[in-house]
Amino acid sequence: MTTITNESVLIARLAGIIRRVAKLKPEIPIRSETRLVDDLGIDSLDLVAIILQIHEDFDIVIDEDAVQHLRIVGDLAAQVAERSPQATEVNLVPEQKRAAG
Repeated sequence: MTTITNESVLIARLAGIIRRVAKLKPEIPIRSETRLVDDLGIDSLDLVAIILQIHEDFDIVIDEDAVQHLRIVGDLAAQVAERSPQATEVNLVPEQKRAAG
């Protein structure tokens, strides 16, 4: 299995989750400094769904107190990386991991 360790890859993976859950168009840029509410229009229901998807994908729990402090995508990435150090090791073929699990 080939993995790479890089915060930008984690951001890209989270951007994919955010796009799917919030049904955002692919041309909307999502970077570390992108504001969840002001730039992407994420509402509380979207945020809950994003957190649940992160729980499923990364097998971590982000507590309610931490969720209240999420402002930008980078904040979300920091929470994921803190709770799952392996989160920045992104499998280049994620479908294989899902099929095996």
